Amino acid sequence: MSTIISLIIIHCLAHTGYRRAGLVLCNGENEYPAADITDAQLQTLKADPRLKVSTKEQQLPAREIDAGKALQNQTPLDDVVLGLTFAQAVAKLDPHNKDHFTSSGKPQCDALGELMQKPVSAAERDAMWQDYQTQATAEADAPEQTAEQAAEQGAESEQELAQEQEDAQ
Repeated sequence: MSTIISLIIIHCLAHTGYRRAGLVLCNGENEYPAADITDAQLQTLKADPRLKVSTKEQQLPAREIDAGKALQNQTPLDDVVLGLTFAQAVAKLDPHNKDHFTSSGKPQCDALGELMQKPVSAAERDAMWQDYQTQATAEADAPEQTAEQAAEQGAESEQELAQEQEDAQ
């Protein structure tokens, strides 16, 4: 038995960690079940020049549906989206939950592994966490963009995306 689900595909032209409509996005393609995105969020995402939003239907085999149900039945991470990136996984974790973060403030490997759908060693977590922290610091130190600069950058990014798609064909 399989099920068809609708997905919202958000191609983010901005940096990993870019936030819009209550979502933390990674640079590149981000997939979310359509049922998890409200109409207001969708309008906000579509209005952002740094984002390209599309939809697709995906057929899930029964084993993936069963895995999703099993994850949903677990209390601390009950709104899991399968196969998240590191930044998306960190955004889903509760910093006040000791099952999600260590006493030194790093994400727990088990919680990350659950969300990312792959084992995460302490060394891997530490390397990704360092990169994540470095990028967050750089973004916090960066000057704010004006709306005109953001629109300009969005237009340039659109051209780059169009060129990438043309090259791929």
